[in-house]
Amino acid sequence: GDSLFQLKDYPASVAVFQEAVEMFSHFSQSYGESVATLYYKLGLACSKMNAYEEAFASFRQCIRVFSEDLGPDHLRVGDVMYDVGKLVYSHGEHGSAEKSMECFKEVMRIYSLNKHQNHVRAADVSVQMATIHTDLGEYDEARDALKKALKIYEGGIGEKTSLVGKGLTLQQIGRIHYAKNEFDQALTSFKDALQIFQDTLGEKDMNVSLALSNIGIVHARKSEHEKAVEMCTKALKIRKLHFDDDQDIADSLFNIANILDDWGRKDEALILFEKALKLYKSLPGDLEISQANCQQRIGSIYWSKGNVDDALIAYLDAHEICEAEHEDIEELLTSVHKGLGNCYFLQEEYDSSLNHFAKCLKLQREEIGEKSMDVSSTYDCIGRLYTNQGKYAEAIDFHTKSLHIIEKHHGKGSKESASCNMLIAKALFKMEKYDLCMELLQDSLKVICTAGDDC
Repeated sequence: GDSLFQLKDYPASVAVFQEAVEMFSHFSQSYGESVATLYYKLGLACSKMNAYEEAFASFRQCIRVFSEDLGPDHLRVGDVMYDVGKLVYSHGEHGSAEKSMECFKEVMRIYSLNKHQNHVRAADVSVQMATIHTDLGEYDEARDALKKALKIYEGGIGEKTSLVGKGLTLQQIGRIHYAKNEFDQALTSFKDALQIFQDTLGEKDMNVSLALSNIGIVHARKSEHEKAVEMCTKALKIRKLHFDDDQDIADSLFNIANILDDWGRKDEALILFEKALKLYKSLPGDLEISQANCQQRIGSIYWSKGNVDDALIAYLDAHEICEAEHEDIEELLTSVHKGLGNCYFLQEEYDSSLNHFAKCLKLQREEIGEKSMDVSSTYDCIGRLYTNQGKYAEAIDFHTKSLHIIEKHHGKGSKESASCNMLIAKALFKMEKYDLCMELLQDSLKVICTAGDDC
């Protein structure tokens, strides 16, 4: 079982571990610790297969046996609960942050009872807790947890585990800087972590890959696309040394495709999105949302290339997945509705288009508020649709709502407000209100020409 696990043949290793557990159950003599260890390995193998329910069941059995044989506060129980906490959070179900944090707090309680609160494993727990705090936007709590971890790691400096732990802590510090848009500080932390991993673990370790990926993502946010692709491609090459085709590789393909898409290299991005989608579909586990994200980005590329039919197919595939999901998909679903609205608009299926624009607008108001430029854009989409339907008063109403938002963001004399005023002017022209139309057009053209655009 161990050999098969190392060879990444997880289904075969699960079968062997299950058979071993069954064999021990027939012995009259107690082999509690051995059975618990088998359950632990079984849980790890199931988690690698994204078989989360089976993994949780195996870990529960492991904790039960260790608790019966060694006591509920034994270090072995704490060690298993640490892995359960990580699995709960990576599974990403509703409430996973709270449940995972409860696990880690219980681990810390057990370690403290056994006077292990200053050991490296306790520092590992602090880093995991910091990860959750960072994802929840609780940056002060995250920093406090990382300070505790760093103090422990630096106390054992020179030891490999402590050095690696320090690198992981710097990674988390980088994530906090990144979340706060402090990109230069984030780069410094990620590069320091990379250096530690390269010196301690070698150039081909997975932690090196993760650090390179993080550096690449920061460069992408700084619009340094060439450097971003370079770093993320290096990260992908390392991952391919460790895995044949797994979720990490699919995620890497998706991230590089995103960067290429933002860079304007649409054809290359499309190829990688399609590769990532094919890989997500081939993998076990609940990866439908990842598939939907790919489909949404594929749809947006087809849309930008003027291929409305293929864009619609991709958006519909993404929509079908989103409709079956219920948690944490609002941002994705908003983009899908916007894409479908645009496609149906060009196909002159205005009722379907309005339906999706309205759903997009509802989600945007709930998630980002009434005054976002994204809401303004959707108002304009609905306004154009009403203009095409001959409902000019409704069109002006929605364009005016958009204009109010634009003026708050860019000012009344901005190019953005001028562009919106021209949409209102178009509706006024259709209503034969020529004086108002001419006034808006003249004001808009003055702004655009003053800004140096091609009049």
